[in-house]
Amino acid sequence: MNAPKPSRQLMTEAVLLFSDSGITTEMLYPEFEAVLDNIVSMPERADQQVRAAYITINPRLQVRAIVLFYLDIDEQGSADPGWNIPLRQLVEKAEYGPDLGGGPVRLVCRSQTPVPWLQMHLWDPDMSPGHNHLAMIRDCVRRNQLRLLTEEEFPPAASVLELDRLQVAAEEAWQLPSEVARKKKLEQENLEREQEQRKKAAQLIKQQRLRIRSLEAEHDQAIARLQLQADSQLATMRQNIQELERALQQQNEHNQQLLKQVEQLASIGNEARNRLQNVAAQEQNQIAALRSEFDQQLQSHKALLASTLQEQQQQLQQRYAAQLAEQQSQLQKAQQDTQTLHQEYKHMLAESQSVLHRLDEAGVSLVTMQPGAGHITIPVNEVHEFLKSPHAFAAKYCMVSEEAYKTWLEHYESPACDALIPVTGEACGLPLERKTHPGRFTPGISNRCSRHKELW
Repeated sequence: MNAPKPSRQLMTEAVLLFSDSGITTEMLYPEFEAVLDNIVSMPERADQQVRAAYITINPRLQVRAIVLFYLDIDEQGSADPGWNIPLRQLVEKAEYGPDLGGGPVRLVCRSQTPVPWLQMHLWDPDMSPGHNHLAMIRDCVRRNQLRLLTEEEFPPAASVLELDRLQVAAEEAWQLPSEVARKKKLEQENLEREQEQRKKAAQLIKQQRLRIRSLEAEHDQAIARLQLQADSQLATMRQNIQELERALQQQNEHNQQLLKQVEQLASIGNEARNRLQNVAAQEQNQIAALRSEFDQQLQSHKALLASTLQEQQQQLQQRYAAQLAEQQSQLQKAQQDTQTLHQEYKHMLAESQSVLHRLDEAGVSLVTMQPGAGHITIPVNEVHEFLKSPHAFAAKYCMVSEEAYKTWLEHYESPACDALIPVTGEACGLPLERKTHPGRFTPGISNRCSRHKELW
């Protein structure tokens, strides 16, 4: 007779919610769907971004697949209606990770995902001893607080001997049954010990690879933050330098004007001195007359200059008063127009916000697709920011500056070397590898071929 076959193993889907202290909530997948449909709310998690894990469990209480994802909870304790991560499809395409007791599990996290644009919605597990998230999941499943039905293993049935295939060993190969059993047992133990060592080594390698991926992801995020901070500081320094250069240029211009005035005064003084010397050499007797005449002319010029200056000052004051009155009138009118426009803007903004809130209450989500950032769900309170500058909104999600994002976008749309050839003045145009994420794009390197990159 053939041995009875065990029933086909059916996987159970469950979702675990984490906090800083560990796993706090366990639920089956239908319960999680009720949370997503806002049939069940979680007021204790209000206004939080919760770390969650989607897992599949076989009847032997062994974890076979894990997806680590974020779930946003609003202030009323309801799940984000725009949440749309395809958990089951991710599991089907996932790579294998560590062994949690039932063989290597399929693992999807931020550093190991088959869909790159979902990285911002995933998180990496902590693999440090004493706070290992994967070990927490394994121990939680073993406790079976979800009251899952388990399946006992069927013992293998004794195989039926086929008499026509029996062969008698040579007499010199005969051994005692106990000796044969002992040798087989030793061989089996050696084989099991070797397989166990290989499994442990493979599991350790996978854990280390996962740890390396997590560290690389953290390193990339830290580099992106430092790059953004450096770009901001560099922009501030450049602005300060430009302001100092403008001030220096203005000071130089003022010094040039003063120098010209000094030269003019020196020229006038030299001319007067030469005239006096010539007059003294030619007509000594006329020095007193000329001096007297010069003093009289000087006094008359001073009086004329003083009267002219006073008249111009009066005219300037009258003109300034008239312009000031006109500007004040225009300013009052502009302020009134500004208040009117501000009231109209508030009214229009209130109407647009009302429409957006009604759409949000109706379950309609605003999703935009931006290069480098992927699909972004736009909250109602951030729609104005997105409309003001979509590039700045996408750059914020990619953790880069707006200028860096625009520079990367030019490279993303046309990945070619933009270095100018000195002879022709045209761009090099050599095709390059497209950088799909702004955080990994470096100006002057990522948009240059190898030859122009060295020159840079």
